[in-house]
Amino acid sequence: MTLHTNSVWSVVFAPDGRTLASSSTDGTVRLWDLDPQARLAAICRPRAGLDARELAALLPGVPASELPRAAARAHRG
Repeated sequence: MTLHTNSVWSVVFAPDGRTLASSSTDGTVRLWDLDPQARLAAICRPRAGLDARELAALLPGVPASELPRAAARAHRG
């Protein structure tokens, strides 16, 4: 994932509610996938061994009861 290298100028949600676009004074525009499953798939590797606390830190706002199932689904691909 490539981050902005300067101040973020603006952010806007796409109509689907699952994508966020941000623009920066570094002259770039970035698209961010806000889907928890896609985010898990991007950050988790099979057998990564992330515990519930680590998953909660990586996926703020996802209910704790959903974290283990979401991680398992992401690992299966």
